[in-house]
Amino acid sequence: MDLRTRSPAYVLYCLISSCLFVFLGYFLQSVEAQVVSTPIQIQITPTTILLEDITTPDFATQYSQNPQHLQSKRPLRVRLKVNRALNQQRWQLQYQLSAFKSQTNGKTIQPKYQIGPGQFEALSGDIGNTQPSTMTGTLQNEVPMLQLTNLSVGEYEYNIPAHQIQMNLPAAVQAGDYTATQTVSLISSPNVP
Repeated sequence: MDLRTRSPAYVLYCLISSCLFVFLGYFLQSVEAQVVSTPIQIQITPTTILLEDITTPDFATQYSQNPQHLQSKRPLRVRLKVNRALNQQRWQLQYQLSAFKSQTNGKTIQPKYQIGPGQFEALSGDIGNTQPSTMTGTLQNEVPMLQLTNLSVGEYEYNIPAHQIQMNLPAAVQAGDYTATQTVSLISSPNVP
């Protein structure tokens, strides 16, 4: 092809395109890349102490409209698993019981309770220092249940016998199925005495 017979714009376009291809070819050949991969590690270890299992008291069916002093038919058991020796670390089990609410009639009752104290035993491991508490009142707020220090690795159970779990039911409670929620919290805190 003879560039002399072409328009000046076409000639200029060809020159620029040629220079651009030469420049890009040089630039692309001189680019280097380096990739370095390094591992990032996260170690997940089990917590020092775990709540494994909790049973609930059972007050069965009640018929009377008079005030009643009830005793649970079933013990309250809290099972713990210790994965690392507690040494001087202080732990506390706390207990809370909501008001009893009925889905059938919409009524709420807040009976007075007395729970405990219970027995703390090692299923495996060695018992350190424990201080069980008796819990009384309506238990709407968290109250101390058991304090723990110096436990070795193992499994433990805090058992409150059924006869140590009592409730005073007020008079004239409307018939219905009433349900409450018990909450057991395991807390490590420098404020635990």
